[in-house]
Amino acid sequence: MRFRTIVVALLLAGGIVPAQALAQVAAPEAELLHQVSETYRGLGSYLLEGSISIMAKGANAPTTQELPFLIAAAPGGKSRDEVRSGQLGGMILSDGRQTTIYNAPLGQYMRKPGRADSATAGTSSRGLRAAVIARFADIAKSATAAKRLPDATLTLSGVPRDCAVIEVTYPPLNPQVQELPRTYWIEKSTHLVLRQRTVVRADSPQYGGKVEQSEEFLLVRALRDTPLPESTWVFHPPASIKEVDQFVAPAADAPPVSPFVGRPATDFTLKDLAGRPHTLKSLRGKVVLLDFWATWCGPCRHTLPQVAKIHARYKDRGVEVMSVNVGEPGAKAADYLKQNGYAFTALLDTDRRVSTDYQVNGIPTLVVIDRAGTISDYMVGVRDEAALSAALKKAGVK
Repeated sequence: MRFRTIVVALLLAGGIVPAQALAQVAAPEAELLHQVSETYRGLGSYLLEGSISIMAKGANAPTTQELPFLIAAAPGGKSRDEVRSGQLGGMILSDGRQTTIYNAPLGQYMRKPGRADSATAGTSSRGLRAAVIARFADIAKSATAAKRLPDATLTLSGVPRDCAVIEVTYPPLNPQVQELPRTYWIEKSTHLVLRQRTVVRADSPQYGGKVEQSEEFLLVRALRDTPLPESTWVFHPPASIKEVDQFVAPAADAPPVSPFVGRPATDFTLKDLAGRPHTLKSLRGKVVLLDFWATWCGPCRHTLPQVAKIHARYKDRGVEVMSVNVGEPGAKAADYLKQNGYAFTALLDTDRRVSTDYQVNGIPTLVVIDRAGTISDYMVGVRDEAALSAALKKAGVK
């Protein structure tokens, strides 16, 4: 799926944290979390429909996103991964033999042989389905405390559902980021999470001062261990879209030109994860892609696989990809990059001097510098491979 610009400083990471024992969680609450985890790990045939609402507020105007979704799976490699949003809309649909990838903002789709996992291998299209299932399969990991709240009733598919409500505390993702306890509404009979609310706060002058972002996950329909109709795995393309071999972003889709474009890039020296210094001016004659990011930033997590793919595709064509981690300890950045197998050069902007020079007020920010040392593109927010390739082409990459 292709993501257009999302200018949000914080996006919740989704609840997947390093595994530790639940030694500090009381037995009844630990058992409830374990039952949820086992439920999602054991899902076979299922269909979950709902929405994820994200609201960020701070020094700038509040931003809100609503992401309606439908995710489903069945034996034989059948899967449906759909986001019904104009900004982020798309679908990865597989009947087990063929996979269709639909990009709603572009009005394009393409078909690939094989199941979704094989058809999207090596691409950034991991999809929402895997993230949602992993989120709740790992609900118990690293929890440091849990508090049972009064039970509640939620209505799902018109039927009242009796829910256990629990607050769970996890270790902070970053010293500068405070995450409040996550609240889960768990249906007692199925151990499905019907609702989740998470709030993250940060106090960072670089992002305009105090920033708060909340995320709410809500199910409106859930089917489990029920045969799903074959129509679930059939793609009916709208009349206005076209089939393509590769997604191509039209020129009219380009965001407004940043005032940075056309200016000489400010030189800097930063150390990589091994402590070796790297100077921007030493790369003169190459096209450089800078990606300013942090481990706690959800949009950055979406963008890094795209950046990795660009690195693999263009590293022998005069392009230098450098990810610039903003304000985090080197060990945290190194651990995240190692876990995901990213091989591009990673630099540490620990004191934020470079990101300040480049007026990075929201991450990810991606800066393309041409061979003469001039900024040819300045992009804030999530970008897909097609958008990054277009930016490199603009900078003169063949």
